[in-house]
Amino acid sequence: MLRNKVALKGPVTTPVGTGFASINVRLRKSLDLYANLRPVKLHAGVATPLADKTPDDIDMIVVRENTEGLYSGAGGVHRRRTAYEVATQ
Repeated sequence: MLRNKVALKGPVTTPVGTGFASINVRLRKSLDLYANLRPVKLHAGVATPLADKTPDDIDMIVVRENTEGLYSGAGGVHRRRTAYEVATQ
């Protein structure tokens, strides 16, 4: 992957619970993937608020920040089992 500068990856879900590290977070951090590009595509025949448009009318990409908040993989529980317990992500 690093030598060829190409990788193919399908959707991956990290199991909920302790002891599971997200492969997505590991890839983002190790490859410095700071942005997630999500092209917008209108599919012909699918009901949409853009009903008067065609696939040729849509030219849009959503850029999602990939290193903070929920996507950082940083988080935990502070003051566990007290009245002040707080979970962060």
